[in-house]
Parts: sequence; C-alpha cells; structure tokens
Amino acid sequence: MNSAKMIFLPVALLMSALLHANAQAVPKKSLTMIERGQEKAEVNPIKLYPNPASTSVKITFSRPLKGFSLQVFNQAGETVLERNNWKREALDVSQLQPGMYIVRFTKGKESYAQKFVVEK
Repeated sequence: MNSAKMIFLPVALLMSALLHANAQAVPKKSLTMIERGQEKAEVNPIKLYPNPASTSVKITFSRPLKGFSLQVFNQAGETVLERNNWKREALDVSQLQPGMYIVRFTKGKESYAQKFVVEK
C-alpha cells in the first residue's frame, strides 16, 4: 500500500460521527482510510480501558506512538484536557463531567482518535 496515496478522514468528521452515533453502533474499526476511491478499514491502534471510566483511563497501543500530543474533547467539541509530548501515562478523568469524550493523539499530519465515556 503506497502511503503517499492514502488519505485519512479528518478527525473532526470522525468526532462528529462518534458523537452523534449511538454508542452501541460505533464500529470497532473507527479509523477509515481511502485509497484510490476504495474504502478500507484500518484497526484503530488505540485501546482505552476501563471504558466507561470514573477516575482514570489507561491507554494502550498496538504500535509505538512516541512524541504524540494528546487532546480530549467533550461533546461540544471543546478541548477539556491537553498534554504535549504525551508520555503514555493514564488520563485522570475524575474532574470531567459524565458524558462521552474523544481522545485524539496527533504528531504532525498523523492523528488517531478514540471515544470514551465518563460515568460517576
């Protein structure tokens, strides 16, 4: 697969789809890439647990993500948490209001996102 011909859907589009979809209907393969007009699913390398969470969320990856920045968005699209050069620590979500959130990891043009839920 030629990476120069691969285009990832914008994270804003992904966020919109995740935020407006029923939580049960969100597919496990939430990142999509398009190559030459054909849609192919790529397994998201991010795993969040526990999900739903009340105090903290642990994050694992299927591949190394070194030097990435982390942002957490609420349902209104507002940034509620941000970490530059994230060091793979767990996220403290104890101060977040109950609801659905999107965590996004970004490094240059590379970006990954995943939803999680906070319950109290």
